Amino acid sequence: MAQGQSAQHSNTEIPDELRGKTPGRHYGTAGTKLLFEDDSTRVWLLELQPGEASEWHEHPWDYVFVVDHPGQVRLEYEDGEIEDQDDFIGEVVHRRRGKPHRLVNRGDRFYRNVVIEFLGQAPPAKWPPADTK
Repeated sequence: MAQGQSAQHSNTEIPDELRGKTPGRHYGTAGTKLLFEDDSTRVWLLELQPGEASEWHEHPWDYVFVVDHPGQVRLEYEDGEIEDQDDFIGEVVHRRRGKPHRLVNRGDRFYRNVVIEFLGQAPPAKWPPADTK
């Protein structure tokens, strides 16, 4: 895709190469809809109804998420670790690439954030220990 060119896909149209970015691992995507992609940035919309969860996924790059519909969510990590969050509107959080997880809407209202992955980093040869903050 050319730099600055937008890619738009519905959840069912997300290309296979965006589903699981680590060889031999088959995880889902970081969002429910791909909003934009170029050579250095990928932008996802993540929308969750009460009780819904994202697909299990991992981020091979550092990323930022911006909350535009607040709520109570839970990060569930593949290794069993749990992190509860009360995300407020306008909150911007930077996270390091890390271990596989999913986000669960544990509240009683619709939740949404925008995830921005920074693709300019080379994926690690060996998966690093997670840095959850």
